[in-house]
Amino acid sequence: MCLDIVDNYKDIIKNKIVCDIGCGSGDLLEYIRLKNLCKEVKGIEININRYNQNRKYIKFGDVFQVGLPDADVYIIWLGILFPYEKLLKLIKKNVIILLLDSKDKDHKEFQKLKNIKLINIVDYNYDENNYINPNNKKAYLKLLEDKYLSINSDFKITGKRFFGLYQYQYN
Repeated sequence: MCLDIVDNYKDIIKNKIVCDIGCGSGDLLEYIRLKNLCKEVKGIEININRYNQNRKYIKFGDVFQVGLPDADVYIIWLGILFPYEKLLKLIKKNVIILLLDSKDKDHKEFQKLKNIKLINIVDYNYDENNYINPNNKKAYLKLLEDKYLSINSDFKITGKRFFGLYQYQYN
């Protein structure tokens, strides 16, 4: 979960409109909203099951078909295979982008995109046991494909992740 890194970017999102692209059920948005860390939260999710878990701030659909919600900060947790160049064409102003939960090589590829400037990369250790309902651990583990995870016999989920803070310059 990326909830445990909110403290690393709370000053960046203060008084901003934050949009989580591929927000799932919106748990990160809800966490940010409940802590009053930003002005407003928005999300977009393509998976109907995840969308149905929390419709408060979330737009349903493919960002390339339904449009990108306007924001000052975009949180992206989608992996490098996502068509970022196509996504960046939808952004019509200077914004901050937080690329979460990615591998070092993903950040290197992301930095090659036009009008992207790296501000900071933060690597951190995490323990997802703080966020997973014990009754759902086995089902949750089946969904994970993160190569950074180390899972022991007690289903303790720990590892190292990276997030990058980027400036996108619209021109």
